[in-house]
Parts: sequence; C-alpha cells; structure tokens
Amino acid sequence: MVGLTGNLLVCRVAFGTRQMRTTTNLLIASLACSDIVMIGIIIIKMKEFVYYETVKKQD
Repeated sequence: MVGLTGNLLVCRVAFGTRQMRTTTNLLIASLACSDIVMIGIIIIKMKEFVYYETVKKQD
C-alpha cells in the first residue's frame, strides 16, 4: 500500500503540475507508473496463488 500511494503521488505531482513537467521528472513519473502496473500484476498473481493453494489443498 505504501508503494502504491507513493507512486500515485509522484504521478499526480509530475503530470498535474505544469512546472514539474521537466524531462527528468517525466522519466521518474513514467517509472512510477510502470511500478504501479507491476504492483497490480503482483497483487493479482498473489491472489491467484493463495486461492489455488487453499482450494487445491482442500480437495
């Protein structure tokens, strides 16, 4: 949750504030956006793993 919140704030500041749209800040913001996507993928995969581990062991 901390990683998601921090990355969302970085994206909001970099894309929302006109003065923060420098090349370096946009690079950092794009890295934060890709990190958000990776967090989403990992959460989905962990839910699938936990689900299959608990359901399959009960059968």
